[in-house]
Amino acid sequence: MTTHEHLRLPAYVRRARQRRQISQSELAQKCEVSRSYVCSIEAGRVAGPAVDLMGKLIEAMTVTPREADTLHRLAAQDRVMRVAAAELPSRAQRLLAACLEVERLLPDRDVEAWVELLEKTVQERLDFIVRVMRDEETAMT
Repeated sequence: MTTHEHLRLPAYVRRARQRRQISQSELAQKCEVSRSYVCSIEAGRVAGPAVDLMGKLIEAMTVTPREADTLHRLAAQDRVMRVAAAELPSRAQRLLAACLEVERLLPDRDVEAWVELLEKTVQERLDFIVRVMRDEETAMT
């Protein structure tokens, strides 16, 4: 994974925990996991913690609803990007990361407009490539 998008969840968890002045051991105890597991989450060695564990982390740190939404989104994004890293070429990974970032930055109603624009742009590029290839074939004959 070239953009290291998955590192954002660990940093967010660590900052949320530290802002609340909770130690890794305290958080681990509240979430019924080991301290080393909390350390692994914060170090980015755990691929997008499961939804139930995210719920425990959110409850244990008493985060705001907005922070809870962000944690859930980052965990899901982390899981997606780790699968993408294993399955997709680097250019496709970067495109996926950009799409996830657009979705994060824009309100829901604007995401559809961006998706439509992206699809239109891709189609225009494909049409251009086809035209160039046809022109080259025509020139060769």
